[in-house]
Amino acid sequence: MTEENKPNKPHIVGASSSEAGEKKESAAPSVHAPEPGWNKTGEVGSRAKSVWNRAKTRWNTYYGSNSHTVAYAIVGFIVALALLCIGFWRTLLFAIFIVAGVAYGQYRDGNPRIVNFFKRIIDRFR
Repeated sequence: MTEENKPNKPHIVGASSSEAGEKKESAAPSVHAPEPGWNKTGEVGSRAKSVWNRAKTRWNTYYGSNSHTVAYAIVGFIVALALLCIGFWRTLLFAIFIVAGVAYGQYRDGNPRIVNFFKRIIDRFR
């Protein structure tokens, strides 16, 4: 047989030519199957889209009625990480600088709410 007439059989490294011929093509590794919810072209399938849309709708509903809860949970998480990573006194100093920056920014914007808050506290103790 010439090279052109030989059947197209996969070559297995370390196997004799007779062993390689006995293997079926289905034994070769198949192409990676897409994850559930994805179609063959790699786009999100209709099931994954519906799951995503339901999750997005539920999040928007929850966040719309609990926005402060979510915001303060994130702030609490960040403070907890700061306390664990850099310690209490450095976290406290960091918070003082943040409050000072916000106060100065509000003063420059013409809305010194934090400055007025601290003035009211000081006036109570006079």
